[in-house]
Amino acid sequence: GRFDIAAPLAGRRLRYWPNVFGTRKSGLPALDAIVDSDEGQRCEERNLAEQMRLAYVGMTRARDRLVLALPGKLAARGPGKGMWMQSFMQDFAVPSGKEGATALPNGITIPTHVETIDAVRAQPRTTAYQPRWFERRERHQQACRFLPPSSLPEVAAEVGRIIDFGERIPLLGDEMTDVGSGLHAVIAAEFVNPLSGRERIARAEQILVGHRVDGYLSANDALAATQRFQHFLKKRFAPSRIEVEVPIHHELGDGRAVRGWVDLLAETEGGWLVVDHKSSPQRKSTWRDEALKHSGQLDAYRNALEAAGREVAGCYIHFAVTGGMVEVRFS
Repeated sequence: GRFDIAAPLAGRRLRYWPNVFGTRKSGLPALDAIVDSDEGQRCEERNLAEQMRLAYVGMTRARDRLVLALPGKLAARGPGKGMWMQSFMQDFAVPSGKEGATALPNGITIPTHVETIDAVRAQPRTTAYQPRWFERRERHQQACRFLPPSSLPEVAAEVGRIIDFGERIPLLGDEMTDVGSGLHAVIAAEFVNPLSGRERIARAEQILVGHRVDGYLSANDALAATQRFQHFLKKRFAPSRIEVEVPIHHELGDGRAVRGWVDLLAETEGGWLVVDHKSSPQRKSTWRDEALKHSGQLDAYRNALEAAGREVAGCYIHFAVTGGMVEVRFS
């Protein structure tokens, strides 16, 4: 019947047909009735089709030489009923071996060879058990193929401008990784598709709920942090274009690649600004050291952009929770 994926066993049942006749195949009216029944004939047809598929595979995969292994009595009189070769009447394909060649019905003669293997000679020679140990190899530590920018170590850099433009927003709890993900998403949404009024607050709430941080950070505070960052960015740098969550893939030339996302890129008259948001709740006095800890990450973004032909005007860490930006400069 029609198959229903929601109810795969509907209209179906398992059937077990034991062979109650043993090795007897003739003189059994019950067996003849089973074989001659409609179901028996359908089974026979399916079996024949399967045997023909096996025959096709067995006869067409060899490129140079095909080996047929048959019991001795069948080799003498040809394959019997039920054998895959017999399914498409290929009796002629079993060579006799006397002439060293077999003539096919289409007139082509192919070289053949028949060898009778004595059962005694075919038995493998037993040897005393001797364990074979795999060769011990030196362990090699393979370098990671893809490097997340946040995992890169510090590089030679110095702190440039330190910009304070807001007060700290309140946080509850210490789930800073999840809080950071939620805050990142709110900031990105505000830049990509700015809303106003209740719609703006409702979306921020949905984002924080989706990241399971609505109990640690309020939608109003997340939007306040975003707004002050937007205001400062536009007032100080007047960017002509802003891109958020920009994917990068930078081949390093040694088989490795840096793969990740830049939080925000802003195009200015002097080039592109690279901004990475951080949700660190540490005091403003720690901004300098915190920013330098992420110098490797910013440097990876800078190198990827320059490799893509974009001129980088500056790299910044945005401390979204405590309200400020720190410039990281590279020699």
